[in-house]
Amino acid sequence: MTLAISKRATRKSKPVTFESLRLLSKNMAAAVQTIDDGFHPDVLGEVANAYAVPQHLVQGVVKVSAGTLDRRRKAGALTDTESDTVLRLAGLFDYAATVLGGDEQAQRWLTKKQYVLGDVTPLELAKTSVGSDYVRSVLTAIEYGLPS
Repeated sequence: MTLAISKRATRKSKPVTFESLRLLSKNMAAAVQTIDDGFHPDVLGEVANAYAVPQHLVQGVVKVSAGTLDRRRKAGALTDTESDTVLRLAGLFDYAATVLGGDEQAQRWLTKKQYVLGDVTPLELAKTSVGSDYVRSVLTAIEYGLPS
């Protein structure tokens, strides 16, 4: 699957694969530039489809209402903050899939309330970088068999 990233000013959309998103999360200089330019708004639907979650959940994590999404489509790009959250969310899904044994297990875990996270869903916590870091730390504890 391909994600389209739009360069805000005059550049045309650049296709990015999910593998490229993973690599982007490991290349901070490229990630910063791509986030500054802004992802194409359609990436929200593509992320939702790729990870089999309703788009409204992805929009909730990114904090983009339907009206805001329409405005972003007209502008051609998400804001840098929204793009940063999309990249963080994709990385969290990928990490959960690695730790839990697949995309389906990751999707199920990320969308169900977890006692260890205060009886909220990991996606609810992923709205902020602090919450996302906490979800990652719980996944790391799961990965290494540590108490969380």
